[in-house]
Amino acid sequence: MLLAGEGERGELRLSDMVAGLGDSRRKLGAARKALERLERRGAPVAAPLPTPVAQRLQRKAAYESSSKDVAKWQSIVKARALSQRPDGRCITPA
Repeated sequence: MLLAGEGERGELRLSDMVAGLGDSRRKLGAARKALERLERRGAPVAAPLPTPVAQRLQRKAAYESSSKDVAKWQSIVKARALSQRPDGRCITPA
């Protein structure tokens, strides 16, 4: 059973929603065209990730970025620490 404004497969189409705007549709201009371009692509828009998952991914990306920065400076810091000790020994953490 198809409801009013649904496509053949029971999907709500952008053209159905835009048609419901009537005369105010002309005022939307660029936004309407952008939405129609998205509809022509045919790819569905993915639902946003749940908040804990999104936060975990952000933390992971930040960790990887900071790890690269730290790795870049580790050899420089170690060389400077060795050069500042009079006996040239390096203290290794336990």
